[in-house]
Amino acid sequence: MKQISRRFVLATVAVLAVAGLVATSLATALAAGNPVLYRISLSFSCENKALCVASPTNPFGIGGGAGTIALVAGGSGSIQFEGRGHSNALAELNQTVHISGGVIWTFTPDGQSFVITILDFPPPNNVLVLPSSPGHHELAPDGPGQNNEVQVIELQ
Repeated sequence: MKQISRRFVLATVAVLAVAGLVATSLATALAAGNPVLYRISLSFSCENKALCVASPTNPFGIGGGAGTIALVAGGSGSIQFEGRGHSNALAELNQTVHISGGVIWTFTPDGQSFVITILDFPPPNNVLVLPSSPGHHELAPDGPGQNNEVQVIELQ
């Protein structure tokens, strides 16, 4: 019998976890009676020990995470995000972290990006600026060992 690789099992578990987060986030937004305008899927990782060292401007350090954001009409929405960090400047990120809650959002003046504020996460690290055009976006890494992926789906 063929042995299933550990990497395949971990990748499958990660995909299923993100799918569950997407369903939960959309269900929460729909239950509130607001039409979901955009669904954004996120995946970030950094394994480069020189590049991803924790600092006041990079509290996340080594690690990664995945999640989804549902943006609804009226400038509100919800986020579900699961991450795991190592050697972080913020001690609470040196473990598995789950962010679940509300967001407020708007567009940048040129309309090219979303400005999303996570309501239950401490500033200044609670603001995301992400591309607003539908499609897959690979955000420019700062170097090798860093991957930043964003998928934007316009639903309305």
